Amino acid sequence: MKRLFEIYVVEKEKLKKALKDQRVCLTTDTWTSIQNINYMCLTAHWIDEGCNFNKRILNFCQVSNHKGKTIDQAIKSCLLEWEIDNILTVTVDNASSNNLTIKYLKRVSSNWATNILSNDFMYVRCCAHIVNLIVCAGLKDIDDSVVKIRNAVRFVRSFPS
Repeated sequence: MKRLFEIYVVEKEKLKKALKDQRVCLTTDTWTSIQNINYMCLTAHWIDEGCNFNKRILNFCQVSNHKGKTIDQAIKSCLLEWEIDNILTVTVDNASSNNLTIKYLKRVSSNWATNILSNDFMYVRCCAHIVNLIVCAGLKDIDDSVVKIRNAVRFVRSFPS
């Protein structure tokens, strides 16, 4: 176990060096498990000097709730731990708590020398989440029709001939 921790420390230092002087895009998501435990994952994405796309999970942790303040604190401690001060974007889903998270990150990073355009374009909404919301709304509209068609098919299949 001690050897694993030593490897972790060495690899963490390598990753800190790799992240140094890089514009980092973050993605974060929170969810609740079947056991009713809240989790948050924070991932960093960046392009290195060799134009290679990189992504690493920086933090996977348990959080007490999905409130903006809680997520803020988890992200803040992670950014401090990894010494990240060069955020380009943060991609999150459309949950209202994320608005508070982004507002907090903008406020914290407003005086960083690396911020671009006063962080006006820091918040990126997750396209997959938006598409999911659109599809679900569309399926609600046709739900009655689908149910009627399924019932008709069941009726027809109920006859042996």
